Amino acid sequence: MGAVLSVVRSGAAAADAGFVGGDVIVQFDGERVRGARQFARLVRET
Repeated sequence: MGAVLSVVRSGAAAADAGFVGGDVIVQFDGERVRGARQFARLVRET
């Protein structure tokens, strides 16, 4: 499933890493991403 990035702000870490709006995050730090809430939790925990 994954988490869809709706907007990526210029200068943000995601933009610097090459992400753009519409990209889908399916894995983060070795863990499968199933949705936006889980992705936000994973980011907070790192």
